[in-house]
Amino acid sequence: MNQIFTIIITALLSSMFTISLGYFLIRRILREHAEQNAQRYLDRFKEEIGPVMEERVKKGVKDGVREGVASLPSREVIRETTRTMAKTGADIVGDTLKPLLSRRTRRRDTNADD
Repeated sequence: MNQIFTIIITALLSSMFTISLGYFLIRRILREHAEQNAQRYLDRFKEEIGPVMEERVKKGVKDGVREGVASLPSREVIRETTRTMAKTGADIVGDTLKPLLSRRTRRRDTNADD
């Protein structure tokens, strides 16, 4: 009876150790893979969206300057239009990246707690 109990306890402890080790190794591999994918998608996003955003900001500044020349001095128009366009562009990029970055931050926070 004592030998059977020892065998069962040893098997359970061995299984728990193996599962724990496998869990931590797989978790590390998956985390590295996820971070690489996230970086790759961010780089691709910059390549695809960056030129479009730049062109839209330039167009917006030009349009704002053209429309505002009659009512305000050109220096003031350019300054205000540039501020508005930069703020709008930053808001768009921030709103787009916020879900992705919040997921990464939550994962890091969760991993830091472990």
